[in-house]
Amino acid sequence: MLQQCLKEVDSSDAMVGLYGERYGWHLSDERDTGENDQLQRSFEMAKKSFPWVERFKDRSVTEVEMRMILDKLYKGPEKSAWFYMRDEYYIEEVPKAERALYQSEGPKSKAKLDQLKLEIAQSSYPNRNYHRPDQIEELVLADLRDLLDAKFPAGEALSAVKREEFRHMAYGRGLTRTYVPNEGNFMLLDKYVLGEETKPLLVGGLRGVGKSALLANWGRRYAEHHPEDILLVHHVGCSPTSASYSHLLWRLMTQTQDSLGFAESLPAADDTEHIARFFLKWVEKALDILKKAKKKVVWVLDGLDKIDDRNNAGDLVWWPQTLPPQIRVVVSSGPSRVYDVLAKRGCSKTEVNALTEAERKSLIRLHLNRISKKLEERQEFTIAGAQQTANPRFLLTLLDDIAVFGAHEDLEKKIASDLHAQNTAELYEIVMERLERDCDKEGKGFVAAFLANVWAARRGLLIEEELCTSFLLICSFCVLIGSFSGDHGRPRLPTARVEQLLLAGAGDLAHGRRLARQLLQCGCAHRRGDALPQIGQAKSGSTQTSRRVLLGLGGLGGDAPRRGAALSARPVAAVQGAREDSLRSPDVLQALH
Repeated sequence: MLQQCLKEVDSSDAMVGLYGERYGWHLSDERDTGENDQLQRSFEMAKKSFPWVERFKDRSVTEVEMRMILDKLYKGPEKSAWFYMRDEYYIEEVPKAERALYQSEGPKSKAKLDQLKLEIAQSSYPNRNYHRPDQIEELVLADLRDLLDAKFPAGEALSAVKREEFRHMAYGRGLTRTYVPNEGNFMLLDKYVLGEETKPLLVGGLRGVGKSALLANWGRRYAEHHPEDILLVHHVGCSPTSASYSHLLWRLMTQTQDSLGFAESLPAADDTEHIARFFLKWVEKALDILKKAKKKVVWVLDGLDKIDDRNNAGDLVWWPQTLPPQIRVVVSSGPSRVYDVLAKRGCSKTEVNALTEAERKSLIRLHLNRISKKLEERQEFTIAGAQQTANPRFLLTLLDDIAVFGAHEDLEKKIASDLHAQNTAELYEIVMERLERDCDKEGKGFVAAFLANVWAARRGLLIEEELCTSFLLICSFCVLIGSFSGDHGRPRLPTARVEQLLLAGAGDLAHGRRLARQLLQCGCAHRRGDALPQIGQAKSGSTQTSRRVLLGLGGLGGDAPRRGAALSARPVAAVQGAREDSLRSPDVLQALH
């Protein structure tokens, strides 16, 4: 647990720390031996990645998290941080029957907490006192807005090109987090790009088998090994305009000529009538520059089968049959009309195969180790031996689902339950049902309404929308204060593998996959027979970059986890764009309190 918390601190841009009178989970003679042993193991595991933890073995988990910021024990540039201390006299407003939950654990704990608060007060980081919880929302929101205004001043909006580039980069980065490389596939891609073939290389395979992950990870390695070449990856479906063939061509031309240092006047991105013909002329000019510069361009078109089929785009009449050897093109596609067209054109083909059982075991350990989790050997065998887990998307979805399961003693039942799903669609349905069950315990239909709006928004929802903002904030803050806790106060995040269903980037939230859209339609709105609620016309195009803010919570007592908690809330655009009335909604206030 501690190791994962510190990893979140290390990878975040800023920290919000809150403290009351409780010091937090630490080694103590007053605690159960089993809890002390568990914490000792947590420290030993954390030492492997953060050796400095050894100096703080007698401190609470929450203090260790805050020490990482206070003592600048992290890597990279300096982080922003704010600390908020609750007035010790707030306890007088708490009912007597509940005061023990808010009071210090004992004299030794109080002394350590007092010393920590003193060092925080003397540090260079802003620190404030607040009297009661309902003051927190305005203090934190004001500080976060000041930070975002400083980092992203008004009027300094990203250009359309940079905004689109960011979306593709963020999507690709998500595909490289957990990956077991297949050197045979990498070598085949290298051989094609270094060859003289004039037709695209077609990468095929069933949906979810790992075509996008292969291209994202190979692309990252190729860019490192060949910095002289121009590599451009386009993930169809990762942004509101990425599935339009005219926008795809426009992006290829715009970013390639920027890299080559020439400026050709281009048709508008939505000019479907002229852009395909212009593309052929543009290639001729780019070719002259490539030959003089002795450079090569590599275009990776990932998921081309998801192209918007208006104007019969799936027939690929807009894409040339061949291109010069200086422009290499790699295309991935599942079984579709696009795949058939490229195959008939005589393109070289390679297939991404399902995972072997050995690869599944490696992926299980690699993925769970990244989030500081581990399964027993028999549990690994059960998962790796299931036929469904040969599909990487199914396997990763299952792993994320069980990773947030709170009752360890029932974990094998949970694994068996998830493995009842025969394909990824059925597993997504299980995840969405749990989202509704965990986030909407009173059955008010909040989650269904939220997901129905995402389904109805053809180009995604801007995260500033009140319904979208409230949902993200409630999920984040409820995890912080333990509203979704499993046994023994372990935080239980209900949004397992939501990133597979919903894409969040540059301020937009949208259904990331065709399958997700179908499930959102059938599972969240039509299953209940509800009408689709309206929250205004969907917008797109936020100019702010999604960032990560770590929220550290400790010593608040009451419903807060006894051991302190830390959560990386992604993206912070949810806070940035939130209106104060949405933050003051009863659900959010209840979560904050």
